[in-house]
Amino acid sequence: GGSGSGGGSLIGGLLYLIVFLIITSILWYKRRKKIEAAKAVIEAAAIADDVWQADLIKKHVRDTFLRFQQDWSNFNTDSMRSYLSDSYFRRMVLELNVLQDEGRRNLMENVSCSGVAILEATDHQDDSNDKFVAEVKGTAKDSLLDERNNKMLYMDTSSFTEYWTFIRSGDDWKLDLIRQQTENKALGEKKIEEFALRNGFFYDPDFGWLMMPNKGVIFKKSNFKISDINNHVIGYFRDKIVEFFTYIPGSSNNNSYSANYIVAQTVIPKSYNNILVRRKRMLFNFGPWGLRRIRTESNEFDNKFCLWADRQDQISSFELLTPNFMERIYDLPFELNIEVVGNFLYFYAKSRKDVDYDKMLEILSWAFDEMER
Repeated sequence: GGSGSGGGSLIGGLLYLIVFLIITSILWYKRRKKIEAAKAVIEAAAIADDVWQADLIKKHVRDTFLRFQQDWSNFNTDSMRSYLSDSYFRRMVLELNVLQDEGRRNLMENVSCSGVAILEATDHQDDSNDKFVAEVKGTAKDSLLDERNNKMLYMDTSSFTEYWTFIRSGDDWKLDLIRQQTENKALGEKKIEEFALRNGFFYDPDFGWLMMPNKGVIFKKSNFKISDINNHVIGYFRDKIVEFFTYIPGSSNNNSYSANYIVAQTVIPKSYNNILVRRKRMLFNFGPWGLRRIRTESNEFDNKFCLWADRQDQISSFELLTPNFMERIYDLPFELNIEVVGNFLYFYAKSRKDVDYDKMLEILSWAFDEMER
């Protein structure tokens, strides 16, 4: 019996190895064909157009790669403006603003570019439509720092592969997009992508941890190794930075996997330690640890909602606790929680049933109306 089991394990291992080698060979072949096709386009274009010189293109990619890591680490958007497309520049300004508001810094040190390969190239009759995609391999000490508390949130020193898209601007190439090799395209949702395009926002299906909050009731279980933020949308709405994303506290293999939150986020002028407003339940309205239950002067409000706050927070100055706004929240066909941590305002639902990004944007609009009264 034992030898038969061992033989089965050996055969299974060999089959796994064979399948792995076949898949790896197919991917290598496809990559090689893409490189050859791009090379042919570049060589043909370079005959009459010096901008398409292959050596200069690869040097430009390497130089931009190193420069971008430094500028990103130092919040140097003035420098970025010179080599990013207008669209990608606006996106980077948004993301760096959020990082600064969170008191964070993504420090890239010991950066090295170990390889550049051109995978796609388009030489259009109209030069303004020329573009190419470069595979960039690199290494770095990638650290996410909480500068307010002098704390390291995470660090990664593994090598990485990214795909950098450049578009033509006159006789120059501007960086227009960076995609990670680890990006899971299956996480993308067409409806959310269309929402972003319709509102002039930026969409990222597999966003990662960079700007994932880690404070407050909803995010207290966030973990930079297993938590996940997907379908991230960021942009300006009524001159304020807004974000939308789905948030899973833990992976599907982890016990903390219990919800797929939908979250809308913005920054407000006044700062609070922590405030939480939740629709009152029939039973078990237990409060979060460390927050005190607040009873308001309105019996109607207290019958519909539970309000908790840090002991140092002055609830009377929180602009959204008005009958008009809270009645709208109560009438929603789903349970919406409101939380403030520092300057960040979060609206979130524990399930995506009956709610989408359009509805969350509408709720943010209600909140802005209330705060501007």
